[in-house]
Amino acid sequence: SKVNTPQNTPPPTDLMIVSLTPQNKIYLNKDEVNAQTLALRLTEILKNRANKTVFFSGDDGATYGEVIKVMDICRNAGAKSMGIVMEAVPVGQ
Repeated sequence: SKVNTPQNTPPPTDLMIVSLTPQNKIYLNKDEVNAQTLALRLTEILKNRANKTVFFSGDDGATYGEVIKVMDICRNAGAKSMGIVMEAVPVGQ
């Protein structure tokens, strides 16, 4: 039996996208996290990465103060640069 390798697998996306919803919920990619978990996970991930860019997707409904707080967490966790994602990232509904 030959191994079936799907040809249309998307390239592994190693983008880290932090999203903030209008309810001020934080997501790291598709996982809902709190501020503390976000800090721990990002520190862990960024430690071993050459590319220390974190992308941020903030909803228009998110509080400005929360946006700043989340961006600070990312920087403190070792993010060297912050990319802004304009379109909302579909997070778990």
